[in-house]
Amino acid sequence: MRALCRWVILPGVLAVSMAGGQGAFAQQSSVPTQQSIEARLEGPFLMLRGMYGGDKLTFDAQGRLKQLAGVIPFSLSAVRVERVKLSGGKLEIEGRREGLEFAAPEVRGEPMTVSAAPWSQNDRIEVTIKFDQHHAQDLYPLLDKIFSRGLDDAVVPGAPDYWQPWLRHWLHPDDPADRLRAVIAEDGGASCRGDGFTPPRLLNSVEPDFSDAARMARYEGVVVVHMTVDESGRPQRIFIVRPLGMGLDDDAVNAVRQYEFNPGTKDGEPVACESNVEVSFRLGEMY
Repeated sequence: MRALCRWVILPGVLAVSMAGGQGAFAQQSSVPTQQSIEARLEGPFLMLRGMYGGDKLTFDAQGRLKQLAGVIPFSLSAVRVERVKLSGGKLEIEGRREGLEFAAPEVRGEPMTVSAAPWSQNDRIEVTIKFDQHHAQDLYPLLDKIFSRGLDDAVVPGAPDYWQPWLRHWLHPDDPADRLRAVIAEDGGASCRGDGFTPPRLLNSVEPDFSDAARMARYEGVVVVHMTVDESGRPQRIFIVRPLGMGLDDDAVNAVRQYEFNPGTKDGEPVACESNVEVSFRLGEMY
């Protein structure tokens, strides 16, 4: 399977006008029941905050993972709950892992949609949370520490740095400090334009991996990331501008980090230049 990469300057590549995330679970002071837990875990999807891999995860009463687990891509950290069992000082949650899918608006200015979908019928997950029965009400904040309903502010610090600007923009599109505002402006956030400037020239690109999740789900599309090409021609300060999901965003960023350029210049002297790069993932190249 080939993933196609193009060095492009994208005018107005993204017009994201999105409502904030669904937020954390509402706080409750009552003693939890199985029914109340099930109600709290309802919704389009949950996010496993730690991006933990593995099919069996156990957390203690402080919300700490009790075993070693790998880290999976942020957009593959969604969970859909199918069964909940509350007994004694233990909550057992069974479900399946899902991947986030990001759909760009068809009309400029409309919201981008975020949803979750399975990539494999066999990718199950079991989460066990142990808690103090004498302080059963602490189970509610424990759930809040381990999961989020959709995307919320608490997800941002634990996400990879190249995801954080997009997440902040999604959650707070009207924030005047929003880093993505300039990048999604009409000029695509590009610099090194005008008299005396020469933009960077791509010397070597790297084909990104195509995540197993996206392949199994037959999921394809385009990821747009922003970069600064420094004076030595190396990409720096890379972050996602338009996500795609199913792990492909991370694949795109990892590939772009390895690109090599002739740096941009100003009156013949190397300068740092900003712009966007589009990475296209197409299943048709393999099948």
